[in-house]
Amino acid sequence: MSPTPIQLSLRRVDAGLSLPMGQRLRILRELSADMQDLAAEFRAQGMPPVEADLQAVSRVEPDAQSLHSLVGVHRSLLRRTIEAAWGPNFQRVERGGLLVGTAFLLCSCLGILVWLQLLSDPSPFLLPVFALGAVLFWKVLRLGYRLIVDGDIPEKGTQGLLALSGLMLGLGFAGAIVDFYNLTQLLQGSPGSEREYVVSFLLNGGTLLTLSVLFSLSAAMAWYAAATWQDLIRTVRTDLLGSA
Repeated sequence: MSPTPIQLSLRRVDAGLSLPMGQRLRILRELSADMQDLAAEFRAQGMPPVEADLQAVSRVEPDAQSLHSLVGVHRSLLRRTIEAAWGPNFQRVERGGLLVGTAFLLCSCLGILVWLQLLSDPSPFLLPVFALGAVLFWKVLRLGYRLIVDGDIPEKGTQGLLALSGLMLGLGFAGAIVDFYNLTQLLQGSPGSEREYVVSFLLNGGTLLTLSVLFSLSAAMAWYAAATWQDLIRTVRTDLLGSA
């Protein structure tokens, strides 16, 4: 199905908008509503549908100067404030803030484990799980930051989340299996200490599995939420601009 004159106009406008997708779609929806309303008025006056659309486009479609003004108006207040406050260094400030947030989350997790006395003899696989958790925290914080500041979740920002989820889950179970094998070796070499070794394995293995499953589920949920948002954005965009 060929695009309508209004859809062709919206495609031209979309090409000239240097904004995140969520903000671009808000502008396109406003322009589409204005064009559709005006075209309906022209059709009510007896004008043919295609000519009514063309007349609405000629009156509503913004020129280059108006488009530039729209970009400035629709940029989020928070984004404008950040750039005004930090100038050309705002990206470094953003990355620094995300690093601080990631470190805070990691320290919080470690603090809870220390408080629960679960790190007296940790599994050697716990450190790689925490390293992957740091990557997860960084990616999720960055996605949340972009959604709050720019009203958008870029597709490239979700790349790797699902793989990260599977990797953390696999690492947790692999570590538990290796720890169990080490337990059997200890039990064979140190008879009489079965209870101590088994309790230690249950605590350390349970901590490892719990963290890996929680991190894995968090990554999967973040991916699902981001993918749902992006599917919604694509649907709205297709409705406005038509299929390519």
